[in-house]
Amino acid sequence: MDESKSEPKRPSLKQRTEVLVREMLERGIYLEEAKKEFEKSFLSLALGMASQNQCKAAKILGLHRNTLRSKLRLFGLDHKK
Repeated sequence: MDESKSEPKRPSLKQRTEVLVREMLERGIYLEEAKKEFEKSFLSLALGMASQNQCKAAKILGLHRNTLRSKLRLFGLDHKK
């Protein structure tokens, strides 16, 4: 086999972000809404990666755990009743 042939190059993060931003702008999504949705997704995915452990999620995100908890409440992701 020829090892010089490699898998197709994956688009960079910048390229993927630009595609997403263009799509959002075309759909009339404003910057504030986009930032909120991005942050909510970021928090939710980090929690999933940390098996819902807020201390671990805070570490993954580079946040203090109290900051994470505040953000989770803000976005309705705290699931406390």
